[in-house]
Amino acid sequence: MYELRNGKKIFVNIPARNLFKPGSADLTKQAIPVLNKLAKAFAKFTAYQINIAGHTDDNPISTARFPSNWELSSGRATAVLRFFADKGIDPLLMTATGRSDLFPLYSNSTKLGRSKNRRVEFVLEKEKKG
Repeated sequence: MYELRNGKKIFVNIPARNLFKPGSADLTKQAIPVLNKLAKAFAKFTAYQINIAGHTDDNPISTARFPSNWELSSGRATAVLRFFADKGIDPLLMTATGRSDLFPLYSNSTKLGRSKNRRVEFVLEKEKKG
């Protein structure tokens, strides 16, 4: 899903289930075509900063690799940024941020809501000139 606001910002949300296995920041095979399409589209927006934010639900994680949802969400955002950089998108135009479970779009009280909160969000913002 995407949304354009005032011609200056474009918002795109991709459900995490389309990109990662649960509890992982490694891109799945199914993620490749999705991210290839996004990379191709985003390559046309050379005047935009691409802010990539990983989001989780409020179920805590605690593994050696991901001691908390902060590390998981950050790892996912960084994995996507690296994919885009490998596809030729200028790394100077991108940021990766982990947002943990702090910005839910839906209630975490239901399985569906938690699923929708696990996402990677892209905010393309037109850079200010001068």
